[in-house]
Amino acid sequence: MVFAAWLVAAAILLVFFGTWALQIALWLLMLALRLAAWTGMVLFGLVSLLALALIDRRQLARIWRNECAHAAAEAVVRRERWS
Repeated sequence: MVFAAWLVAAAILLVFFGTWALQIALWLLMLALRLAAWTGMVLFGLVSLLALALIDRRQLARIWRNECAHAAAEAVVRRERWS
């Protein structure tokens, strides 16, 4: 009877810690996939900028000026909204 109780307790602990370990493993897999996706997007953006810089520097300068102008305009709008 004592052996059966130990066996049942061991099975319950195995299921509990097994699912716990599975949850941790799945969480780590999700984290690794998110990091890989983020790294891939950043690298794709950097490669795109590098390719544009090598192909057409004037177009890259126009894009940069446009982005800076939009950022400045957005900063003015936010400043006016919060003042």
